[in-house]
Amino acid sequence: MTAAEAMEWREQRGLSREQVADNLTQKGRTVEPYEVARWEEGIRRVPEWFPRALMPPAPPPPARPRAPVRTVTIKLEAIGDDLVDAVRRFAGFCRTLGVGDDGESPTAGLRRPWVAEITGPDPRYRLARKFLDGRKDYSEANSIGSRGVYVYYHLEPGRIYEVNDLATWRRTDRYFCRVEDGRLVRMAEEEVLACLN
Repeated sequence: MTAAEAMEWREQRGLSREQVADNLTQKGRTVEPYEVARWEEGIRRVPEWFPRALMPPAPPPPARPRAPVRTVTIKLEAIGDDLVDAVRRFAGFCRTLGVGDDGESPTAGLRRPWVAEITGPDPRYRLARKFLDGRKDYSEANSIGSRGVYVYYHLEPGRIYEVNDLATWRRTDRYFCRVEDGRLVRMAEEEVLACLN
């Protein structure tokens, strides 16, 4: 405690130099004026005889700085998003009329971008996946929404992902990846299986 902090602390509690000396004297010890002066000057180690009630609370230990989690955001174009949206709306209209509801998703055959976290092996699909929700951005879309609609996904380090990216109207880029040092690192399927075992 510095001298300025000690004086501020004494003033906040409304104590005078004499009150500090009186309190120490009541504890059964004679206090010399220089001891009170040394206390006001901010001695770092408090003697054992000093009453703890007069001491300010100890400051909390400094928090350890945590390393920031460096997520990576990927941007996938939803090519043909207008068609997917139209089919979804049409299927909803058919459901309200009570026709064509066979339990199958109407957009099952349409191409869409997606990102899935690999959670482990799966007996049926070989890899168990948890599909992530992306955030759509229409700010660069054309007038009908067939191009320029982007979906953003936030990927965290320490996890393995599978990405389905629509490169063109006909070509799809599907790959496995992980986040390492704030970068996206592609992985082969053998590497993924080795990591899971």
